[in-house]
This record gives sequence, C-alpha cells and structure tokens, in this order.
Amino acid sequence: MLSAIREIGEWQIQKNKKDLLDVLITEPNFKSGANVVLIKLDLDHLAFRGIELEDYDNTYKNRYLFRKGPSNGPNPTPSAILPNPNLAAAQANHAKL
Repeated sequence: MLSAIREIGEWQIQKNKKDLLDVLITEPNFKSGANVVLIKLDLDHLAFRGIELEDYDNTYKNRYLFRKGPSNGPNPTPSAILPNPNLAAAQANHAKL
C-alpha cells in the first residue's frame, strides 16, 4: 500500500514537471520586504566562507531551502524566520502608550 502511495506521488511530480526539491520547499509568506542571511560554506575544503545579507528574491527559493515547520516542533530545513528588531521595539513602545 505504501508503494502505491509513493507511485502516485511520483506520478504527480512527473505530471506537473516538478523537481523533487520543489515539492519539499515552500515560498515564505513575508508581510513586507525581507532580508536573507546567507551562511557561505566551501564544501570542497570544508571551510566557513562568511555570511552575507541580501534582499529576498523568489528566483533563489531553491537556494534558501525554506519550509515552514510546525509551531511546536523542529524546523525540517536549515532556515528560520527572525523577527525584525525595529518592528518589535516599535510595537513594545506602542503597547506602553
């Protein structure tokens, strides 16, 4: 029975001409423009190359590997949505008024 379910999934992937990675990742739902922190690694030499901050671009969604996990469980991908510290401070100040 599990093999039949797998075959249906593989058929759907082929029918929709999707890559397996496209099935696993999702598009983040940002309320406004967002930045992405990239951790750069050199896999050939197993070395850390640094970090970069860039604007979110949906053409690179396969590079970001984002998938929202459950709110009370682990995130299945190496990604996280970080709150905007300026927005959090503004909301805290507004709540005091």
